[in-house]
Amino acid sequence: MTDNQKNRVVIFGTGRILDDYIKEMNIDEIVGFIDNDFNKLYQKIYGRIIIQPSRIKEFSYDYVVIFGQKNRKEMHNQLIRLGVDDERIISWQYYLYGLKWQTKAFSRPAFSMIADIMSRLSVRSALDVENGVEKNGFYIAGTDLRNYVSRIDNFSLEERRESNIYEKNAVKKCSKESYDIILFIDYFAEHTIEEFHDLMRETYFKSKYVLVSVPYECPSEWTRWNELDFSQYGVVREFSERVVKLVLIKKEIPPRAEKKAAIYTVAHKEFRQPEERLFVPIFVGNSYRGGENILKDSTGDHISELNPKINELTALYWIWKNLHTDIAGLCHYRRYFAKSADASDMDFDLVDQDRVEEDLGQYDMIVSNAVCSYPFSLREQLRETVSEESFYMGMGLVRTRIGEIYPEYLKDFDECFQGFVMYPCNMFIAGWNVFSNYCEWLFRIVTDAARKIDVSGFDSYSQRIIGFIAERLLTVWIRHNNIKIKEYPVLMSN
Repeated sequence: MTDNQKNRVVIFGTGRILDDYIKEMNIDEIVGFIDNDFNKLYQKIYGRIIIQPSRIKEFSYDYVVIFGQKNRKEMHNQLIRLGVDDERIISWQYYLYGLKWQTKAFSRPAFSMIADIMSRLSVRSALDVENGVEKNGFYIAGTDLRNYVSRIDNFSLEERRESNIYEKNAVKKCSKESYDIILFIDYFAEHTIEEFHDLMRETYFKSKYVLVSVPYECPSEWTRWNELDFSQYGVVREFSERVVKLVLIKKEIPPRAEKKAAIYTVAHKEFRQPEERLFVPIFVGNSYRGGENILKDSTGDHISELNPKINELTALYWIWKNLHTDIAGLCHYRRYFAKSADASDMDFDLVDQDRVEEDLGQYDMIVSNAVCSYPFSLREQLRETVSEESFYMGMGLVRTRIGEIYPEYLKDFDECFQGFVMYPCNMFIAGWNVFSNYCEWLFRIVTDAARKIDVSGFDSYSQRIIGFIAERLLTVWIRHNNIKIKEYPVLMSN
């Protein structure tokens, strides 16, 4: 429909969305307004009186246009009950963008959300199917995706548009290259679902993520897109924008064969495990029984009896003695290595193997973001959290043990505890050689100290003093050995 092809419409809903778009509409096309808000009934707006939906039969119209977002389904069902033909009920998005403007670019208002998603996922390369990015003008000043993505290739079977953010002949490279994400922005406007399925199959192993913009539910040729089950391709998360929905798909790609890698997630009870397969649960203590295939720190070569004194380190010891992976790491069931500082979603924001391998190609070890105890030194801060007796007893045993077997580390030990910065939570990732070297050094210290200390007179928290000191020993070891580190932010899970 163009401006010369007018349709008579009844507007259902007279709120903020209508206020935002009324200036774009031809008032002469509107034959009436209906609304469920009792306080608005019989008020006059734009030359018409608002009446209740039950009087819809008083109008002669071609379409009833729903100007609602959150309650659009309820409004649609209400019209059906009032005898309105399903084919005559359309959404405001379809009325304006599909019929009136006949646009092929729907996602421009969703740019901020698209950019935020790509930033959170640390996207560095993207494959843009059928110029969706360019058609929406995301490359223009003020909305430049180059702030978030270093390379965008275009995949189009019909056109080769030159632009300084696209690489030529990218379609030929698609069969060879991989991307962080594939973008189907407004693909639905000109293509079929069958074409979408074909491209998803062709590019399935070329990216871990896919971002698709799809229309909201309304009786039109868009309906099939809205009903499409994207979960057949992986874990799905939806983001509601004003004109379109954004569907983020995290593909369920089989584990990589090149390198064995695992970040072992320490837990003492049942918990919601991340979708990311890089994270492997291991349980400590005796409170969780689990199944036959669950990793536990009380089998094989273990020191699980020391768990009340050294916390998650009994899991670290078990991994070191009983497993061997090319890359190994440790985190907690409530703390995970994340892609960005504002990460919030366990299914989409955690680091993956590609990211870990890339960073370990440049660094010796990945650790959690450093924390600062200022104005208290690490020694003073720890002293304030446990009983005085446990603190001095634990510090004495650990420092004495270091002096006996690693005297060259005493200077670093003292300076670290007098300082203000540490890499917390015993969270780290490293190649196996670095992982094993650290464990060899660490457990020669803490195992001896934990077995010697008598904690029977301490409160339950102070009984873990050796574990708390050991947490700070990671910083000592990094300092002494000039370990080249990469810091990752931590996502806290509920």
